[in-house]
Amino acid sequence: MERREQKIFQRQNRSVEVCGKCGGEGKILVWPEGDLWKQEEPTLEVCPLCEGSGLLRKTVTITTDLSPFRREE
Repeated sequence: MERREQKIFQRQNRSVEVCGKCGGEGKILVWPEGDLWKQEEPTLEVCPLCEGSGLLRKTVTITTDLSPFRREE
């Protein structure tokens, strides 16, 4: 029986999205460790996820692999 080769398709989608950690502000409130009731004043720090820009570059790679289906007998 003749063997068909696989077909593999790859596609990349790129976009820019608002940071989910800081909500696009670029800064987050951080309470001191051990302050369970949040009685002390928080500090305003640069968001570690977006590094202060408020935006994230997102790249999604989609791979589709098409090959023949053979029933087992």
